[in-house]
Amino acid sequence: MTVLLKLISKVFFFLSIFLLIAVTPSAAGNKKIKIPDTASKSLDYLFSISDDKCPASVDIKSIESLVDFVIVSKKENTLYRADNKFSAKSAYHEFNILTDLNKILQYAYHPDIPSYLMRPSSVRLTRWLKIDGSNKKLPRIWEHLPQLDQPVVIRGIQYVENTPDMNTGGYHNYHQYRTLILFRHKGRNVFITLSRQKDISKAARMGCAIGPDEDWHYLYSKQKGLSKRGLGWVSSYMYNSFTVSVFYEPVAGKPLVKCGIIKWLNAGWSKINVVKSKHIRNGLRRYADGLKEVVESPDLPEADELAQILAECSALSDASMKEKMKAHLIFLNKRYNKSSKFYRKKFAKILKTDSYCDQMTEQEMQAALKLETIKCIIKKKNRNPDFCKEDEDSALSYKLQGP
Repeated sequence: MTVLLKLISKVFFFLSIFLLIAVTPSAAGNKKIKIPDTASKSLDYLFSISDDKCPASVDIKSIESLVDFVIVSKKENTLYRADNKFSAKSAYHEFNILTDLNKILQYAYHPDIPSYLMRPSSVRLTRWLKIDGSNKKLPRIWEHLPQLDQPVVIRGIQYVENTPDMNTGGYHNYHQYRTLILFRHKGRNVFITLSRQKDISKAARMGCAIGPDEDWHYLYSKQKGLSKRGLGWVSSYMYNSFTVSVFYEPVAGKPLVKCGIIKWLNAGWSKINVVKSKHIRNGLRRYADGLKEVVESPDLPEADELAQILAECSALSDASMKEKMKAHLIFLNKRYNKSSKFYRKKFAKILKTDSYCDQMTEQEMQAALKLETIKCIIKKKNRNPDFCKEDEDSALSYKLQGP
């Protein structure tokens, strides 16, 4: 018994050291500053209207201080945070998108373009379950921009499945409340989105990035746990999360939108939150890089035309989708082999058998095929050339070719 206790103690000791190294930010780096109290009050208000118990209308004056905070210049090398919510850390990230708000809304909130295609490095799947209490499609919100006399508010519930975490390899799925608010602030167009987790996520499953994260190539196993060595036994959950995104257009129609995002995240295991502000900001940067690469691409066709191209994927038979997925796995195996830090025998086996396709749902296969189509359209490096016609003269020539 004594020997067993000593062994257990050693295991917990080394695990504690490992976790300390894994989740503690470097001492050198950014100074932490709390955002102004006026902006915090705006965030408190937005939190209060972000679930299914929210009021029918939105008080724009209560959120103007947050917009003002996004607009002003910030100190460099500073990690901004907000007051804690539900025992969670927070982080703020700001970036510019070199296109106009109309284009962002058309691609990211088009009723026939899956929103996960605008978030390729952070989200695997999304789908609206309810919109304004019904099952109707998302309205074309950008059409309100020319005559934005009153705020436009859309509420709903989404299913979300994220991509593998770059620290642990785990991925989660959950439901979230969504609120979209389009209005004018001091004569300028502003779009705010709220994402509030509805319930605790399902336990994490093992996944991995094949090659660099910026290639957007991921594998998803059905096995519960985390892919990082030593953490395969962990039952990891997203306990709660809340995200506020502010898109501010300084000059209507001009190719510049300033975006500020603040997020709270409580995730870990045994009801212990292991997420730090540094990790949250890294995740926001990951999201921002993917969004910018897609919407800033000069090769994107008009949004309605892109929706038609993606519809071809939805029309493929189950057999055709499986054949294309099998060919894609062969491409990944040849291109990357063992380059992933999470690449282990279980993932190598996935690439060399038909079991991966057999375990995928129709929606999962469609998501993978549509993502590869987007890569072809924007001429992304390390795209799978077998998915598209290589005609450099026209983005519209990139079509899914079913067997």
